[in-house]
Amino acid sequence: MGDFSYAQFEPGIGLSPTYLTFGVSGIRLNGATVHISRFKFESRRNVVTRNSPGDANTVRPVFETVGTGITTELNVSEGIPAIVGTTSSALSDGVLVVVVTVNYSGKG
Repeated sequence: MGDFSYAQFEPGIGLSPTYLTFGVSGIRLNGATVHISRFKFESRRNVVTRNSPGDANTVRPVFETVGTGITTELNVSEGIPAIVGTTSSALSDGVLVVVVTVNYSGKG
């Protein structure tokens, strides 16, 4: 699953698309907890790394994709928010905290 945002998460960077992707696999009920054998979260953003000469004395920006993410196994209790992990990027002084809450309708 994926989405993107134009939200300005850092001051001075401007509005640049940030691509957010997450996926889960191997979900099973394990007693009072939900076991997720693979949880993956990724955040990617295109950044200008340099300028290149263009046509007729113009300058063309050169982009590079910069990403960060978390891949892990989880055991979480229903309805209780759980911190999956934290991640940061060289483009930011901030830290992204990934939190999940699991709700399921069946009781076994």
